Amino acid sequence: MTDSRTMRLYLLARDVGPDAPPLDASIAYADVTGVDTETIRFDLHAREEAGPLLGMLSGLADEMEDDPTLPHSFLPRYELSVADPDMECAFHLISATFDGGHLFVESGSPDWLDEAHARGAASLLLALLRQYGKGE
Repeated sequence: MTDSRTMRLYLLARDVGPDAPPLDASIAYADVTGVDTETIRFDLHAREEAGPLLGMLSGLADEMEDDPTLPHSFLPRYELSVADPDMECAFHLISATFDGGHLFVESGSPDWLDEAHARGAASLLLALLRQYGKGE
């Protein structure tokens, strides 16, 4: 029998301003500061202890694709949380399973989320993983 453990992370979308404190269970977050037809501007933040976890998940960024020509919709803030949230605000889910010395990662958006919001959430998750998954 192998030792198997699963951890779940939730990318929560919140309609709060940039001065609002992150949720207690959030390990990283992104504040969207501007969106126009060609670009999005955002500020990324992570707790110091999030680095190793985001580093383990950084390979997920290589597998994620973002087509900037398709519509994206954004809320003001996205927080990567380790707590089980109200599922109505989880715009992206990550399940990481450690089994037999290997890490298996699955991720995706819930079925109820429209494609534009799913693309927006995924693009912010991708930015968080690229920035903090390298231990920077």
